Amino acid sequence: MLQDEATPEEKYRELTHLLREICTFSQALEVGDRTQCFKILSDYGFMSAVEGMLAYEDKDVVGTAVDILMSIADFHCSILRDHILQDGESQSEDNQFMNLLINLLVDGEYTDLEVQVVGLIKIIIDPEAIMAESTAQTVEKSLFLNYFYKHCMHRLMAPLMAQTAGTKISRDSSQNSALLSHILDILSLCVARHTYLIRNYIIDKNALSRVLVLMTSSHAHLALAALRFCRKIVGLKDEFYNRYIVRDNLLAPIIKAFIANGRRYNLLNSAIIELFEYLRVENVKSLVSYVVENFWSTLEHIEYVDTFKALRLKHEQEMDRRDNKDSAPAVPGILHGGGEVMTRYRRDPRQMGEDEEAWFDEEEEEVTAIYTDPFTSSPTPPLHSLPVPTSSTSPPSTTSTTSTTSTSSSPHSPPTIRLDATLTSIPPSSTSSSSPSKPIPAPSPFTQVSYSPRPPAALNRAPQSESSSIKTPIVTQALKSLVDYDEDSDEEEKSEDQVESPAKRKKLDDT
Repeated sequence: MLQDEATPEEKYRELTHLLREICTFSQALEVGDRTQCFKILSDYGFMSAVEGMLAYEDKDVVGTAVDILMSIADFHCSILRDHILQDGESQSEDNQFMNLLINLLVDGEYTDLEVQVVGLIKIIIDPEAIMAESTAQTVEKSLFLNYFYKHCMHRLMAPLMAQTAGTKISRDSSQNSALLSHILDILSLCVARHTYLIRNYIIDKNALSRVLVLMTSSHAHLALAALRFCRKIVGLKDEFYNRYIVRDNLLAPIIKAFIANGRRYNLLNSAIIELFEYLRVENVKSLVSYVVENFWSTLEHIEYVDTFKALRLKHEQEMDRRDNKDSAPAVPGILHGGGEVMTRYRRDPRQMGEDEEAWFDEEEEEVTAIYTDPFTSSPTPPLHSLPVPTSSTSPPSTTSTTSTTSTSSSPHSPPTIRLDATLTSIPPSSTSSSSPSKPIPAPSPFTQVSYSPRPPAALNRAPQSESSSIKTPIVTQALKSLVDYDEDSDEEEKSEDQVESPAKRKKLDDT
């Protein structure tokens, strides 16, 4: 009966009220029952009947249709989106369901319904609601949004484009300002949620420039709505938007409105200062440079806030950083594909640093100093670097200049080993007794000590004198400078020396 054109007007109005009561009653049902209820209504052509109600020329019927759509959008907005896409394929653009809603807003005939219509449009085009309700039977986000920007966006923007062709708004009435504020409210949602689709539309149609013309309006709420829209774009920190703003000098209307407002402490003044404070805090470099380089002469006299001076300081710091970076010497790179590429690379963590290399150099100097003869100032090789005689080679038979014991006096006496021969290079000697031995160079006073091992019977005698004892400081110092493989502390070594000194002395005597 609602789709029948022969239905009387009074009967038609009663049927619309009945349909609204059904939708209101369905909200009290459980989720599954409510879904089944709307599915049954859709099977009977429910959306086509509501679409006819939107086009009806009675304000009461149109208001009832909006109430019905709001009850559906709150719970099952996917039903509306599915119908919008199906309607877009079968109807002309003027009679499409989404455009009928937009016409209710932009025509200005139903001012008392504008708030409800704006809320309904925002619910329908919200992509988060689309994804939350997305199932195998519902429309996908990209498909619906592509349809909206292709067939509906130009109708929504038509009043704004028509009244901002010049440098000032053409119709600055209160009713028109309310309509434009509602349009900007929807556009702000699109900027926040639709990403690249709205960005392409704004840049292609130069929509931000048209919106900022509204800053010249005498109605503060409209100027604030335009500023809020620009602030939403700047808050995205999208370089596509930033380059678009710099290219078309789009902050000039905001600066002009700020100067025209003077020192009046109102909402417009605070909102504009907050915009530039955001640029400073977030360090949006392209816009900071753009503002300082183009508007500093206008803003430098403003001293009741530090925002603009801090903005200039931020710009100077960035310029100094760039200059230092440009003047810094290039870091040599690695050869790559036949050419030198200037690249920075990390140092190998296994590579020693300068401090570590200096520490090892000091250790080497200390070890070298231990084996240096203080009288001749010539370095003496360490003990472990000297050649050890093999069993096939007899030790050289030499006579010490300070020892009175002769090795040839007794065939059973052990050979005499010169200590200075151990600390210095051993001169070659002849293997035959008939050939004269080469003269031994005079030892230094520091190493002129010889030691003749005693036979086992002599071990019980009194301790040796200092002249014939093994107590040589250089040997003790050299042994202590070697690596402590047993990882004993100095206290442990001292205690071992005190306890095992006879055993060590015997071992040294045997050696």
